[in-house]
Amino acid sequence: MSRMDDRLRNIALVCAVSGLCGAAGHRDAGLTVAGWQHAEDAARVEVVDGLTVLRITSPRGFGRSDVTAGQAGWPDRVAVLLEGFEELERFELTVGRLHMSGSRRASGAFELFLRDSQPAATPRRPIGTLDVRVDRRGDGVLVTLPAGLCDGDDTLHLEWTDWLR
Repeated sequence: MSRMDDRLRNIALVCAVSGLCGAAGHRDAGLTVAGWQHAEDAARVEVVDGLTVLRITSPRGFGRSDVTAGQAGWPDRVAVLLEGFEELERFELTVGRLHMSGSRRASGAFELFLRDSQPAATPRRPIGTLDVRVDRRGDGVLVTLPAGLCDGDDTLHLEWTDWLR
């Protein structure tokens, strides 16, 4: 079995048994954001009470970006704050062969897809759900990812839409 197959099996096992509780990990955020859809989109990273928060400003209300970890690796607890958003109609993230899709209304039960081994392959049908939490706050919409979701040198691909157009 490949390293990816082992990781997918472990993720599936953890999902089934413990709701994705992550192990102790890195405290240094060290995240890099690139691949913006719009030039005016921006991000900054902060750590609040052990939660690494990627604060994204997206004036158009929709966009995409790629997030990678530095040498310290991924923090266990990661969230995305979409600043100024009042709603989140669509939020998708891809890491490795895992693809998750949901909205604020699907908080706690994002659809989970297993992508084919081809990088451009479109996921077929959900294999389950994942506990991705989406909460409206005064400063935007906070998307909290399951602990330990990202590992190693994985790139996290994000896409978001505040309101469907």
